[in-house]
Amino acid sequence: MKNKTNSFLGLIAYLIICSSMLCGMEQDVINNQYRSTAKYTYAQTLKDHDEGDDVYGLAVSPEGHLVTSGDDGKIFIWKGGDKSEKIYEGDDMNHCVAVTNSNEIVAGCGKNIIIFGRKQRVLEGHSRLVTALTLWENKIVSGDIDGKMFLSDLDKSSKYLGTLCGGVGRIDVTKNKIIGYPAFSSSCRIWNLEGKYPYESEGESEFKERILGDGRRIIHNGQSVLIYDPNQDDIVEELSHPGKGEINVILANNIKKQIVAGCDNGEVVIWKETA
Repeated sequence: MKNKTNSFLGLIAYLIICSSMLCGMEQDVINNQYRSTAKYTYAQTLKDHDEGDDVYGLAVSPEGHLVTSGDDGKIFIWKGGDKSEKIYEGDDMNHCVAVTNSNEIVAGCGKNIIIFGRKQRVLEGHSRLVTALTLWENKIVSGDIDGKMFLSDLDKSSKYLGTLCGGVGRIDVTKNKIIGYPAFSSSCRIWNLEGKYPYESEGESEFKERILGDGRRIIHNGQSVLIYDPNQDDIVEELSHPGKGEINVILANNIKKQIVAGCDNGEVVIWKETA
């Protein structure tokens, strides 16, 4: 009886050890989701936008094609290498662009939002330059230089949401909230899509276009792109480029494993993952 008891206790101890080892392995897997040895190196500079004009709009199509827009009034789609297709050219500045799941390009062109698809259509509502937009389900959330924000359907007129002091610099949309960031402030205004009134808040949002496939984040200091690892709480890589322009906007193209930056001299810089 004593031997059977000892054997049983030994089996329990063995199972506990195995369970601990498996839990440890599982935790290592979880931790390593944000640990990457991937490096990025400078790949190329795209120069189809007019020299000296700012590039502010960057977006990626479902296939990974890059779409760019800028102060020169032009919108390009890059389907490979350095070859581009001009989608639009107008007299107004184009500060923002996005691509729907059905490959329609949505752009802020002056005070209007133009949708380029099977049928080009224009959404009105803003009275001055559209400076930011993002897509949320089948809707467009947009803001202008006066701080006015609108929520629009892809085929219908715009609904006024409210106004940010200082003009709209960036917009983020979570599951049930619209977050508008003024151009020169760390505060934000939040609209709850469940019907509550907007309220003010402080702090940054996790902008999905700045998250790499391995969970790391990209930020910039005007001159270079910095890769931040939240697991290490530190900057793990700095990406430079041979151009002289200052960076306006950055984007993670996780489909093509690229990091893209739009600059104030008309250049679009691309870094590619190496290993």
